[in-house]
Amino acid sequence: MRLQRGRQIWRHHRAAIGWLLIGATSGGAVQAAPTALPAALQACKQEQDDSRRLACYDREVARLAAKPDDSFGLSPQQERKLQPADAQDKPKPQVLGSSVTAVIARSDGRQVIRLANGETWVQGEAWENFHVNVGDAISIKPGLLGSFYLYTPSGLATRVTRLR
Repeated sequence: MRLQRGRQIWRHHRAAIGWLLIGATSGGAVQAAPTALPAALQACKQEQDDSRRLACYDREVARLAAKPDDSFGLSPQQERKLQPADAQDKPKPQVLGSSVTAVIARSDGRQVIRLANGETWVQGEAWENFHVNVGDAISIKPGLLGSFYLYTPSGLATRVTRLR
């Protein structure tokens, strides 16, 4: 009887822990912090005339989009070394698109992927069944908690980390 009661209590504890974990990972009331606009776009916001405000936004967005961000996928430490102090206002790209120039298999089973833009990325997990070929047009998108995912044209994805 005592053993059966102990098993019931343990079953209830496991169920309660499971519900707590589900609630903690769902993030129901968590909201993302708003991103700050660069100073140039803040200046456009102050313009009273609609047509001049629109022209200002168009000019600044075109200027920001003209040069790709070299810090995409770098760790915060690598990014601080790369960027001057005035680059803090530059928004991060949401998607990086490029083509694969080389795929190298490492001894630990992970793939090293070199892109046409000069960046080098390494696959996060060796056990994933992930194939990418030279010449494939890929995209890299940010994930949660600073992670990045490489997507192939077929829709397959793998977690990657930028080496260079």
